[in-house]
Formats: sequence, C-alpha cells, structure tokens
Amino acid sequence: MIAGTPPLGRDAARARERLGSRPVTEVSAEPTAPTPCSACRGSGVVTSNLGGEPHQLPCPWCDGGGVTLREHDAQAHWRAGADADAQ
Repeated sequence: MIAGTPPLGRDAARARERLGSRPVTEVSAEPTAPTPCSACRGSGVVTSNLGGEPHQLPCPWCDGGGVTLREHDAQAHWRAGADADAQ
C-alpha cells in the first residue's frame, strides 16, 4: 500500500472494522430532524440596524423559516442586484 492512499479491498474492510465505521450503503436513510438556523436562532427573524434604526426582517439565511436550508446562498439576492446595476 502506498502511504497517503486509502486502503482498498480487504484492507478497507479491516480498516472499517478497526474504526467501527460502516459503508455508506449500510447507513440508515432515516430523515434527521431539521437543524435550526444559526443566524436567527430558529426564529426566522433577524434585527437589522441598517439606516440607524433597528428593525426586524425575515432571515436571509433561512428565508424566514427558522430551519437551515442546504446549499442556500443568502447573498444571492444582493449579487443579482449588483449584476443588474452593472448592465
């Protein structure tokens, strides 16, 4: 085996047994509980002080749902606006 490469075949099975891990195909596919959004702490609302006055608005990281959205880009709205201004 070459140093720094993952084990293959029987070596991989032995490594899994030694580490106590299972192949991905054996991992249960049960849905997990949704993760609360860390930006708004699950409330779906954030407080902005933009403009000098505090005001509440829907959380841009979870779109106001209070739950983490996988692969969601909270800055996409602002980038889209910047692209429109540049044209």
